[in-house]
Amino acid sequence: MKFIVIVCVLLVWSGCDSSEPSIEVGESAWAPTTKPFDPTCADCTEVGEVELGHMGAAKIMFDTTTDDPEAQWVRCVNGILDCVEQTSDMPGCVETSGCPSACKAEYGRKRSGAPNPNAFDAKWNAFEIVFTAPTAVCSAEAGLTDVEVVP
Repeated sequence: MKFIVIVCVLLVWSGCDSSEPSIEVGESAWAPTTKPFDPTCADCTEVGEVELGHMGAAKIMFDTTTDDPEAQWVRCVNGILDCVEQTSDMPGCVETSGCPSACKAEYGRKRSGAPNPNAFDAKWNAFEIVFTAPTAVCSAEAGLTDVEVVP
């Protein structure tokens, strides 16, 4: 009888993997900013120009050095979407992305909690819940307390 109890305790205990990162509501999965957004765009590269109707031409500028949470989120999500466009493998793209490990783990949890985790809807719903929904734990705004608005 003691053997069965010990085996059951070990099985339960081994299922509790505390090494898998998680994100609590109000926390940020994103790394601290080391290079904030520069409104003057001093380090930007011009990548194009567009006509904006009655406003005229506007330059499209891109700064690869900014690493605030918004920039990290854009790189994370665009990396996933670019990969999915090429491979159609949402779970694989999330797993190999440059996104924080806690976001990858949260995606896996949300997807595995679906009735059919391999269904198209389960994959995309988990992506939306984790990365793009207004309440997403891995949105660009998640966990931010000082949001800068630049006109």
